[in-house]
Amino acid sequence: MLICGTESRGHLAGHSLLAIHANGIDEQGRITGSQGAIPFIENITKSAVERFRQQVTLLDRIGLNDPEEVQKLVEDYKDKGEAYPEEPIAVCAPKKRQSSFAVPTSGDIIISGEFVMDSKAGIVCLAESL
Repeated sequence: MLICGTESRGHLAGHSLLAIHANGIDEQGRITGSQGAIPFIENITKSAVERFRQQVTLLDRIGLNDPEEVQKLVEDYKDKGEAYPEEPIAVCAPKKRQSSFAVPTSGDIIISGEFVMDSKAGIVCLAESL
């Protein structure tokens, strides 16, 4: 997982993601080692966090904002690694009501060569549709 872009002030989302990967969470859901304003993760079990820590490799490029450099990293890393050897798991949390008027306006998170996510709208769509 590529962690890039400008770090958010206060919550330090990128650094919190790095901390949860490096250190996990405590029994109350506090992200161990996070300097974020409210370093908690809700509605996800400790075992799901542990699975994430085992299964996912993070690439820390916080501060990298150049789309060409991001694309180069994606190309460099897209075929590295192998599938995780265990069965997939589903982690379900209570669904939050989404506004029916959410429309993707940017693909600020690259999912794959074909798909991007608009983090504000919470919508995954085809990159070519934006």
